[in-house]
Amino acid sequence: MDRDFPTPKFIEYLIKGGYIEDDGALPVSYTPITIGTDNADLMADVINNGSSQKYLLPIVFVSLTQDGKAPLDAALLAKNLRGLAHVLVQKDAATGSEINSRTNEQNNFDGTVNVYYSNPKHNSVYSRQFNLQ
Repeated sequence: MDRDFPTPKFIEYLIKGGYIEDDGALPVSYTPITIGTDNADLMADVINNGSSQKYLLPIVFVSLTQDGKAPLDAALLAKNLRGLAHVLVQKDAATGSEINSRTNEQNNFDGTVNVYYSNPKHNSVYSRQFNLQ
């Protein structure tokens, strides 16, 4: 995170005070949302660029490594973003398999972090692989 341009702290106060509306099916939050098999359809819809929801904010999806660990601290990432993006993190291997089957194997996996933009003008994905050692 660029320390010369910190995320405005007042956004956190607006979120805590309940002044920010949900962005489609996702709350604007400074905490990550866990994606499990019970809500894998939400992530599959994002990956498939489904028509059921369009989000104004980017969606950051953190996949687990092969040994079941997150490649970064999703809670710290969400806190530092302060509601300027949705942070979703894969719960377990079963969730990855469920998303995989619903997206024709288009989901990120093995510790990659993808950023999805569902705005029709900026529908794209940015992916980054992290190596834990």
